[in-house]
Amino acid sequence: MFLCLFSFYWMLHLFSTYGGLNIALGLLIFIPYTILLNLKIPMFLVAFGFAKRFETKLPPMWLVAATLCVLTDYLAPQVFPWYWGNLAGKNRPLSQVAEFAGVYGISFLHFAGSYALYALFKTILHSIAQGQEKASEAVMSALKSGAWSDNRGKWAVPTLFAIVLVWGYVRLYQMANVEKQSPHVRVAMIQPNTRLPRAGEGLIPRDEVRDILENRIPSLVGKAAAAGPLDMIVLPESAVPNNLTTQDNMVTRIEGIYSPEFASMMQKLATKYKATVYANEVAADVKLDRVTGRPRPIEFNSSIVYSPDGGRREYYHKRTLLAFGEYIPGAEFLDSSGLIALVPEAVRYSRFERGESAHNLTYYVKKEGAQPAGTFLPLICYEVLIPEYVRSYFDDSNPGFIVNITQDGWYGKTVETYQHFGLGRIRAIELRRAIVRSTNSGSSGFVNLSGDYVEPLLGPRLSGQEVEEVQVWDVPVNWVDPTFYVRFGNLWILILAVGVAGWTTVRVRSRK
Repeated sequence: MFLCLFSFYWMLHLFSTYGGLNIALGLLIFIPYTILLNLKIPMFLVAFGFAKRFETKLPPMWLVAATLCVLTDYLAPQVFPWYWGNLAGKNRPLSQVAEFAGVYGISFLHFAGSYALYALFKTILHSIAQGQEKASEAVMSALKSGAWSDNRGKWAVPTLFAIVLVWGYVRLYQMANVEKQSPHVRVAMIQPNTRLPRAGEGLIPRDEVRDILENRIPSLVGKAAAAGPLDMIVLPESAVPNNLTTQDNMVTRIEGIYSPEFASMMQKLATKYKATVYANEVAADVKLDRVTGRPRPIEFNSSIVYSPDGGRREYYHKRTLLAFGEYIPGAEFLDSSGLIALVPEAVRYSRFERGESAHNLTYYVKKEGAQPAGTFLPLICYEVLIPEYVRSYFDDSNPGFIVNITQDGWYGKTVETYQHFGLGRIRAIELRRAIVRSTNSGSSGFVNLSGDYVEPLLGPRLSGQEVEEVQVWDVPVNWVDPTFYVRFGNLWILILAVGVAGWTTVRVRSRK
């Protein structure tokens, strides 16, 4: 509970400000989140505590701890995905292992090193407490004995870390050269800080929406253009409020969400700056209801590309929806039982359908009309946190970079936006693709092929929260073959688990 309050307190802001709940009821609803967000902690503690009972029959405990860490990281269900490896993700050379083993590989190293240090210091302190040795003698004795490895394969951990760190520095150097030799796309990130309607407010007034479309966003794009000709303009999630869309069909007109002003703004930005414009919108369609058999309207959290000639091109429907934010698990049961009343009003009903496929989108160059220049990997909000989902885009085509659009305004001016960015940053190393992160209210930024935050040509390195901002980067387009992690994914976890289980079996048999 303490860890969850410390790390995820921003959920209370969502419940109170946008759900209209008082603090007491908010805390009550927060308790299930505590369990769902942190299941891996009790899972690991139970498994490791059980393993300690049979310590003498197992492989070195640093290996057991690291293996259990990876398994709970991978198997524990999560509402807001975070991984043990993220705790060590800011270590630049160490984090390069994600190219081969994903964020789970960093988790393995993090726990292997943590347990080795724990075992080493425990041995030293025990010797001192028992009066067996002086402090300096206890340290030297523990180092010589290899206390970090339970006296088995005592050089395994230091050797592993030495290899990983040297290799990591080599890869950092190589990635810097790759970026210099890669083609670049000049991308402008627009942060309009469009406000969200609070509990009981209803939709944003039409005059305010018109001002956003006709003045605020175009003026911010004009500021970004001061850095020079733009190749791509990225608008974040919820930049245009009230779930409006540029999709013109019978459903969007009946529901009143088609906005000719929105479509006009997109066309004007694309043709004026001769750039690809990428933005978030709500898309609508119809499907047959499973219960009544009648057609009913459905909506998608979607994104759309406009080419430099002003044409409305490809779209992407978000596939990984946020539980309790974009859909309610078991909503039908909750509704029929009346328990739906306990769910915050802002997230009470399932709003969006899941998209059909994870596919890349085309960006265009300003030649005669609009010529396709390549593809980028589109991710909406939460999707950037799930490594297995992100690597699935390579089944469609080989994207040159990643664009993540999001709206962190639901959680107020809190640490959530930095947590979100930090957790998603590892995807750049796993895929060796740069990430452009565009948020509506902060914090936006750019991550290079090495997983580093980069100073832009224009604007701050990380945009402020709840302010209007622009940033411009020359984004490296990396079309190299997919990384080892993209090709083989988490297969190494299965091999690791089988290997440790096999080692354990051999030791048990030999000690009968």
